[in-house]
Amino acid sequence: RATVMAAVALRRVVGAGVRRISRTCGARQSGVAGAGLDGWRVRGDVDVARRRCGEARRGVASASSDEEYEVMRHTDVPKVAKDKNLDQVYRYAQKEQSGVSLLGMREFGDQPDSKYQQTLMAAAIFVHRELPIRLAHRIVELLELPYGLSDTKGVSTVRSWYQESFFELLECPQPSSPAKMERFKDLIERIYHRHSPTLVNMASGVIELQRELGYADGQGMPAYLEESITPFLDAFFMSRIGIRTLIEQHIALHEPHEGWVGIINKRCSPHDIALEAISQARFMCERTLGIAPDATVVAPPGFSFPYIPSHVHHMLFELIKNSMRAVVEFHGGDDADEDTLPPVRVIISAGDELEDVVIKVADEGGGIPRSALPRIWSYFYTTAKPVALHAAAGDDFTVDTPLAGLGYGLGLSRLYARYYGGDLQVLSMEGYGTDAYLHLALRGDHAEPLQAANISRTAAFQEAYEPTRDLGEVA
Repeated sequence: RATVMAAVALRRVVGAGVRRISRTCGARQSGVAGAGLDGWRVRGDVDVARRRCGEARRGVASASSDEEYEVMRHTDVPKVAKDKNLDQVYRYAQKEQSGVSLLGMREFGDQPDSKYQQTLMAAAIFVHRELPIRLAHRIVELLELPYGLSDTKGVSTVRSWYQESFFELLECPQPSSPAKMERFKDLIERIYHRHSPTLVNMASGVIELQRELGYADGQGMPAYLEESITPFLDAFFMSRIGIRTLIEQHIALHEPHEGWVGIINKRCSPHDIALEAISQARFMCERTLGIAPDATVVAPPGFSFPYIPSHVHHMLFELIKNSMRAVVEFHGGDDADEDTLPPVRVIISAGDELEDVVIKVADEGGGIPRSALPRIWSYFYTTAKPVALHAAAGDDFTVDTPLAGLGYGLGLSRLYARYYGGDLQVLSMEGYGTDAYLHLALRGDHAEPLQAANISRTAAFQEAYEPTRDLGEVA
C-alpha cells in the first residue's frame, strides 16, 4: 500500500505552488515505505491524506531522516487557477439541476399538432438552460477525480470535450425563433457525436491509472482505492445517461413519428428488443469465439409499455453477450459445436397491473464464485482478457466494441436500469450458471437521480494544505 501511495504522490509532485516543509522519513520495508508526513495534510482529499512518504520525488527511494522536500500543491490547483474561464464552470456547477421523469418527458412531448411548435420551443429553451449546468457539474467532478485519475490522457480528453461543449452552449443564443431552434439543434447534435467515445476514453484512463500504480489490466485494485474512485465514476456515468437522453429526446422531437414521443416508444416491446439483442450478441460471440449458443425468449404475447427502447437494448445486449461468452468458454472445446451448447434463456414477466417489467437472462455458463460476485459491478475488474483500447474512436454499445474486456458492461447496465427507478441483480450457482434479473419500472414516474458536483471540495483548492496531526496515524 505504501508503494501505491508513493506512486500516486509522484503524479502530483509537478507544477506550481511550492511549499517547503520538513519531512521526517524513516526507511523501512526495503527503503520503500517511510514514516508519515508530520504536520500537514491536504484538506478534503482523502487519497492524499493517506499518502505515505516512501519514495522520494523523481522515484528515488530515500533512507535518510529529517530530509527536506519540495511538496507541490495538488496538480488540480494550478490547473484550475491558470484557466480563468473555469470561473464560469464553477458558477454554473453551483446551480441546481432540473430533473425529469420518463413519464414527464412523455406527457410534455405528447401534444396535439396545433401545439407542436410551442412544445418544441419550450423544450429547446429548457435544454438550452439545463445542459450547461449539467456539463459544469461533470467538469468539476472530472477535475477532482482522486489518485491522479483526472490527469490521465483518457480522462483529460473527455474533460476537454465537456469544456468545449459547455462554452459552445454559453455562446449559443436562446432558441427563441424557428431559425435559432434549428441552429441549437445542430449544435447539440455535434455535441452528442463529439461525446460518443466517452466510455472508451474513460476506460483507457482507468487502465492507465492501474498500470501506473503497478496493477495488471482488468484485475482490479485494492478495495480502498476502488472505493475512493467508484462513487465519482458512478456519478459521472449516471449523469451522462441523463445528458445524452435530454439531447436525444430533443433532437427526436424535431422529427415526430407515429407512436413515439421523441425517443420514447409508447408501445415498447421487450420481446422484440430481446430478439434484436440476441442477434447482435450472437454476431459478436461468433466473431470473437467462433461459435455462439442459441437463445430463446419467453414473453407475454403482445405486451408493450412506454419506455426508451435503446436503453432496454443496451442492458439486454450486455447481459446476453455475457451469457453467451460464459457458455462458450465453460462448455466449449476443440470439438464443441453450437448444437451441444446449452441455450441462453430470456424470460419476460410483465403485465399492466405489475410494478415492474422483469426480464431474466439465464445461462449455464458455469456461474461466478460467491467471493467474486461483489466485483462484477467494478469498473476495475473483468473476467475477460482486457482489450487494447483505441481511445480516439468508437461509440458506446455497438457491435464494433469488444465482446468483453472493458470491465464496464454490468456496472453501466445497472446504472441504466436505476436511472428511471429500476434495478439489475445477478445471482449465481457456481459450477452451473448465472441468472440476471433486470427490473424496469412500469409507471415511469421516477425522477432522474441527478448527480450534483461536490462543490464543497473546491474550497480545498483555495488552500491545499493545512497543519494537522501526523499522517502516519491516518494512513
